Amino acid sequence: MEIDDDRLFNLICAANYLNIKQLLNVSCKKVANIAKGKSPEELRIIFEIPTDEEDEAAEKAAKEAEEKAAKEAAEKKVAENDTTGRDAAKEDVAQKVDEKDVQGTSDSA
Repeated sequence: MEIDDDRLFNLICAANYLNIKQLLNVSCKKVANIAKGKSPEELRIIFEIPTDEEDEAAEKAAKEAEEKAAKEAAEKKVAENDTTGRDAAKEDVAQKVDEKDVQGTSDSA
C-alpha cells in the first residue's frame, strides 16, 4: 500500500471516526512498519516531532509574544486614558469659561 504521510494520517483519523476497525488496523500497521528499525532522531524527522529544545524555544517565543501584546495593549490603554483626560480637562476649562461669562453678564445687568 503506497500512500503519503498526510493521507495516511487522514485515513487513520477517518477509520477511527467511522469505527472501521480493519482499516484502522491496516493503517496503523503501515505506520508501525514505517517506524520499524528507525532511530529516535529518524522518527522525529519522519513524523515531524519537535525536540525538547525546539519545544522550549517555541514556548519561550510564544510567551514573549504574549508579553509584548500585553505591553502594547497597556500602552494603548494609557494613551487612550491620556487623550480622554485631556478632553475632560478641555471640557472643564470650557465650562468654567462659560460660567464666568454667565456670571459676568449677570453682574453687569
